Amino acid sequence: MARRVFSRVEEHTAASNPGVKITTVTDDALAVGHAARRFVSLSADDPTLAFHLDGEIRSLGGVDLPPNVAGDGLVQRLAAAFRGDPDRFWEQLDGSFCLIVRDGAAISMGVDVAGTRSVYWWKHDGILAFHSHLADLAPTFPAPLTEDAGALGSFLGAGIYPPRRTAFREIAHLGPGQYLRFEEGHVQVRDHLAMVYDEARPARSRVQLVDELIELVAASVARTEAWIERPVVPLSGGLDSRYLLAELARHSTDATAIRTITWGEERDRRASDAVVAAEVAAMIGVDNTWFEKPQRPTPETFARAIYLSSGEADCAIHFPDDHVLHAQLAAGGFRSLLRGDEAFGNGPTLLMRRAVFAVNGIARLRLNRRYSGLVEPGRLQRMASEQDADLAGMLAEVRSPTATGARDEIRYKMVVRRVLAPYSRVKHADLEVFTPFLARSILEWLRGTPDSMRFDKRLLRAALARRFPHLGAIPFASQSNLPRWEQRWRHEAALARFYRDWCAEPGWLDDIGSRTAVVAAFDRMAHAAADPVPPRPTPDGLTWRARFKRTLPGRAVRELTLERRYHAPAYVCLARLAVLHRLIGDVQRRSSLS
Repeated sequence: MARRVFSRVEEHTAASNPGVKITTVTDDALAVGHAARRFVSLSADDPTLAFHLDGEIRSLGGVDLPPNVAGDGLVQRLAAAFRGDPDRFWEQLDGSFCLIVRDGAAISMGVDVAGTRSVYWWKHDGILAFHSHLADLAPTFPAPLTEDAGALGSFLGAGIYPPRRTAFREIAHLGPGQYLRFEEGHVQVRDHLAMVYDEARPARSRVQLVDELIELVAASVARTEAWIERPVVPLSGGLDSRYLLAELARHSTDATAIRTITWGEERDRRASDAVVAAEVAAMIGVDNTWFEKPQRPTPETFARAIYLSSGEADCAIHFPDDHVLHAQLAAGGFRSLLRGDEAFGNGPTLLMRRAVFAVNGIARLRLNRRYSGLVEPGRLQRMASEQDADLAGMLAEVRSPTATGARDEIRYKMVVRRVLAPYSRVKHADLEVFTPFLARSILEWLRGTPDSMRFDKRLLRAALARRFPHLGAIPFASQSNLPRWEQRWRHEAALARFYRDWCAEPGWLDDIGSRTAVVAAFDRMAHAAADPVPPRPTPDGLTWRARFKRTLPGRAVRELTLERRYHAPAYVCLARLAVLHRLIGDVQRRSSLS
């Protein structure tokens, strides 16, 4: 049966990626279809132990591995670590990888802490199958699929699925810092990295913390630099990418060989990323190339973006043709892309746990009235109720003792795993993705930093100012070159008409009886865009409301009311329905053909 399942996985993957040969591992209990570039099988001296590795392991047990460690040298180290302490084996690994370990009749599978290779999986009748793309895996499930109302409610409300969940109850997600063990037909999923923040660790001064961070970042970038091949760095006018670029240039034997890119629209937009990035690149002495890319969806790019992201994290909505640029970069000879993703804290220190979801952008569907009239009330209520239960259960599992610690623990569990990881996974289709700020050593160190230092990236800002003062002196960009989507939706009728035509085709909205209402809503948006209302003028200086928010009573009021006031714009809500319309509809269509 495993081989029959695999042939279906192979068939679906070939249809999604014409001309691309997928990597495979098959036997009587395991069917793998993974659109990866370098899955290798490694056999240990012990005939009962074998490893299948996609990617690279750059550190094992805190010891850096050189890029030339391969074959017997790597498998011997892996085997020794696994046999020495199988319960802690995954905690010893760092790099960019999806690793399968066959231990007799048992199978373990884990992914790195950043999630460039996070995967989807199912088990049924003694078979474990997994794949990098949901649309190729879900139709191979050998039984009817059922929709997960709570997961769909979370996606509609927040654009984020709960940990381990997908739109279908039978299909699960294995995200950053997680591994599973499959034995005798049963699966156990565990975290090999949990971001539990504990201020009870030995206190250090701010100077000591900054010193430690500088050393950790330098070591992580040096470790990465040894593995990268023909890299390119997306450079914004912000903090993360300039620090990453400066540290990379510092370790490189030829900094002028490093290439950076900045993309978006309106390159000359005042104080924008494009303007500041060019100044940063010139200061470091590296090349910066601008790509004009206004992100206009077409049926082809929107469909491909949904496929590559598996419909997660609003990737297709806000970046419908990102993958076109990634393919161009790969065709131009680039092989590696370095991202500045991090988890240093980008929100206020919280007074209470009430706001931990809202400050992470996780909104409750029951407070969002935009879906009223678009989704049948009973179905909408079920989605909202199950999402509430999921969030309550997640909050009950939080182990960090403070509200701010809970905020950042949830951030890794949901935002890193279900937002940052999909964006990296989209890029990974064409380029090897590296995220040095999300190295295990840095994340483990962050768990012992005080709450007060995880506000507005204070530690990273201080580290930049000390490590590269000339770059710290360059003002950060105050404008993005990314599309101003809310303004575009108000002024470009063609955008709403694109989504209207998209939803007019058969798909999931037919199943829930919403297609007519959604198409009509896009029609109304198209008519409104043809005769837009002028925007309100922005007041000069801080208003009394803004001043009040900075006070302690103001912070308390904000946290108490944030969930009720936070909701996605109307266009995002409608576009999420359009994403599900295609994603679920495509899975159902493929399932019927199988």
